[in-house]
Amino acid sequence: MDERNLKTIFTVCVDLNIHANMIQTSALMLSFCFDSNEQKLKQLRACLKDSFSVKYNEGLQLFTIRHYQNGSEQDFIKGKKVLVKQGSRSTMQFVLS
Repeated sequence: MDERNLKTIFTVCVDLNIHANMIQTSALMLSFCFDSNEQKLKQLRACLKDSFSVKYNEGLQLFTIRHYQNGSEQDFIKGKKVLVKQGSRSTMQFVLS
């Protein structure tokens, strides 16, 4: 997932007015969360299908804790499956199903 690919994907997102709430990238893939909108998802998939393999999940929750302290998320994620956990010094984000 080089800079040209990221530019292509994010240009499509800008054109469709899709705001990413969480982004995770690696050498091979880009994952991002945005607010549920069936029409925008359909348009995004149509724009990217020729150049990228697009997979998606629906019905997920993005949970963000600002001023995170270790263990403070336990009550909120209890009984849910954590698909992605991403953090910095002061913020943690979880994608939950």
